[in-house]
Amino acid sequence: FRTLCTGERGISPSSQHPLYYKNSTIHRSIKDFMIQGGDFTKFNGTGGESIYGGTFADEDLTRPLDAEALLCMANKGPNTNNSQFFVTLRACPHLNGA
Repeated sequence: FRTLCTGERGISPSSQHPLYYKNSTIHRSIKDFMIQGGDFTKFNGTGGESIYGGTFADEDLTRPLDAEALLCMANKGPNTNNSQFFVTLRACPHLNGA
């Protein structure tokens, strides 16, 4: 996440997109749940790219989503993380371990 905030990786060798969040938007907002952003390739929630190229595996899923303002990786299922993230607006126990 920090690397995509600073842009220190420069341009992606595979997609030729800049690897940073600058100019990306919050493309999804669900009241009392979360806001989502981080799609800097298509800017609509269907894209994104990790600093590793493509997607990367899930990391530590043991931290409970038990508060507001938690920064989390957004994905389309197991091991599909890219640059998209979400911030919780309340506790989200239904996402624990997901």
